[in-house]
Amino acid sequence: MTNATLMNQIDAFEKQMNYDASYMRAILAASSEAMEKFFGFMSLAHHRTAAPVETVAVARIVAARSEDCGPCLQITVDFAQVDGVSPDLIQLVLDRRVAELPPLLATVYQFAEAVCAINPEAETYRTQLEQELGHEAMVDLALAIATTRVFPTVKRGLGFATSCSKVAVKVA
Repeated sequence: MTNATLMNQIDAFEKQMNYDASYMRAILAASSEAMEKFFGFMSLAHHRTAAPVETVAVARIVAARSEDCGPCLQITVDFAQVDGVSPDLIQLVLDRRVAELPPLLATVYQFAEAVCAINPEAETYRTQLEQELGHEAMVDLALAIATTRVFPTVKRGLGFATSCSKVAVKVA
């Protein structure tokens, strides 16, 4: 792809999601090949084939919050809304009101938190979820957690940590 095409994709993404993608411009300025690969990674970050949409959204929101990047958390919430996840459910997750979540989603929440904290309890939750959802859904959840955490890491690594400030996350 040409730099102009890649820049147009970044511009469209920013406009569609109302998001500052300056760090993507920095990647493109260094290497169009790297930016093309990063767009491929973004596709992986949205992978979901077997897990219910709400489970993936909960896992992503918990993972994004663990990285302490307000804009990254906001865009994760925005993507959940685009995917049709109810604002009430999103707010419960943001407010850490785990006891009010349906049992499956509470377990997903606890699993994602444990994975992000490198807590051995993650295995207990993983086993429970795999029994309920199946192995393919666990692949979806594992990828959701891992890929969500990459974006704030890349931003910090490129010097865009100032954009990882706390924000008042909005749920429509």
